[in-house]
Amino acid sequence: MIGSEEERAKVKNDLEQEETAAAGLLECIQKALDGRIKQVRLSICLGGTPARLAATETYCGHKLDRPLQRGSSRDQKGYRTLELNPSHPIFLKMRERFERNDQDAVLDACAELLLGYALIAEGAELPDPSRFNRLLAGCILHTL
Repeated sequence: MIGSEEERAKVKNDLEQEETAAAGLLECIQKALDGRIKQVRLSICLGGTPARLAATETYCGHKLDRPLQRGSSRDQKGYRTLELNPSHPIFLKMRERFERNDQDAVLDACAELLLGYALIAEGAELPDPSRFNRLLAGCILHTL
């Protein structure tokens, strides 16, 4: 890890404060993705990307999903963590929208799009490509 102990402590503290401030939005995203991810959290390790899927201790990787699902009733996809970039414009816009209306249906669509983005980024298949395309087209129309 780069930086002094003091710098790492400051970054950790700043991230904890950001998670506390965004707790309602993170809960909203978690609810929208219920059953598909284990947890939603913020991460400073994402650079310019809005989201990624991080493995948890019980997740074996997307390449093993199908063989494991055939032999197990446990859905391995539910054991991943969706990490979000708190400084990415998508997250910042979602946060603004949540603060205006925490029941906004667009937030659920954005949550699904972020999950789809993270799946594509890691080389996994989308569970419902048609739905992803409809959501993406709808978001594009709303921004034009």
